[in-house]
Amino acid sequence: MDGNTYRINITRKVVGRFRDGDIVLYYHKQPIGRIALSEGGGIEMAEGYEMDNHHIYVLGRYDDHKDQYTQSCDMGWC
Repeated sequence: MDGNTYRINITRKVVGRFRDGDIVLYYHKQPIGRIALSEGGGIEMAEGYEMDNHHIYVLGRYDDHKDQYTQSCDMGWC
């Protein structure tokens, strides 16, 4: 990870529900991954999420334009 990315541990906020022989993982009611319970097994995570060392993380990038309040100053409001 570079200095422009973040990784937040969301493990305690993830809910697993049994569906079609797998466990589907949800975060804020949105599916974020699947744990296959078949012999082949395996874990699939949606883009922007990862599982590492038994924890689930959301990944993202910091906005390069943090100082939005200073943009459009030519309009005379700042």
